[in-house]
Amino acid sequence: MHHQGIFRVSGSQAEILAFKTAFEQGEDPLIGHCDARDINSTAGLLKLYFRELGEPPFTNAVFMDLVNAVRERRDMEDGVQKLREIVRCGLSSAVFVVMRYLFAFLHQ
Repeated sequence: MHHQGIFRVSGSQAEILAFKTAFEQGEDPLIGHCDARDINSTAGLLKLYFRELGEPPFTNAVFMDLVNAVRERRDMEDGVQKLREIVRCGLSSAVFVVMRYLFAFLHQ
């Protein structure tokens, strides 16, 4: 995926709301939908999803644990180990799966 500004450039508000409505009705409006013009609307839908969550994927407590683990690490290996423990123990399996896919996508 090489589209500059995918999460910075706003998509069509009407299209984002149409996508959202379709998903809420159990449809998948993105099947076969690969028009490059719509990529910003698709990204906008993802941002809207996270904004409308009742609780953020990383709660304040988990976030602070992550920050403290980075601050208090003795070395890189120690820091990575502490971060892994926090993620494994502090996140529900559903959040873990969503974050794994999101971070893999963002890494591309």
